[in-house]
Amino acid sequence: MPSPKVYLPVNPTERQLKPYAEVSLLDFEVMRLVDGHALTLREAANELGVSHSTAGRMLERARRSIALGIERNRPLCIDAEETADFQIKFDEIEPDSGQPPPERIIAIASEDGDLDSSVSSIFGRARYFIIHNSVTTHTTVLENAGAHVRRQAAQAAIHCLRQANVTDIVAGRFGPDAIELLAEVCIVPHTAKGVSNHEVIQYIKVKSA
Repeated sequence: MPSPKVYLPVNPTERQLKPYAEVSLLDFEVMRLVDGHALTLREAANELGVSHSTAGRMLERARRSIALGIERNRPLCIDAEETADFQIKFDEIEPDSGQPPPERIIAIASEDGDLDSSVSSIFGRARYFIIHNSVTTHTTVLENAGAHVRRQAAQAAIHCLRQANVTDIVAGRFGPDAIELLAEVCIVPHTAKGVSNHEVIQYIKVKSA
């Protein structure tokens, strides 16, 4: 699998270089087949081995990310990596001077709601969130209302997380709108790619020990 491709705008300012407008390789492939090669959505879905509805969501994500990236003069990152990668910073969970660690309610974006499945590469439209309490180690599965809305999926997902008192969210990637909205409600985003939900939970347990 090739490294991510990054396309930079002409003469970007330092502020415009962050965050990237990110598009997953598979989402871009659906858009390439439909918009670039005039395949129908069903033909593109068959080509990639996904359902028609899944291909539709992938196409919508790719178009929206690219459109907003161009509008905001952001670098475009087509993420082709499938290697395991943690960018989780739970240092604040660790005990300080013998004190017990603070309770963190950590959500993990998941397509199947299964601990053995991989962390979802998307946030707002992930089908489920696996909710893990860092102190009690209790784990539950929450259906994401943002998975089924036509617009403002990140807002709907964040509303679900706030109702569950979530403090941290783990997903493969976050769009610029999602990062801004999460910051407003003090939910900390972390990225994890190519790893299972169970591996993330084990990592959190080690950091919380």
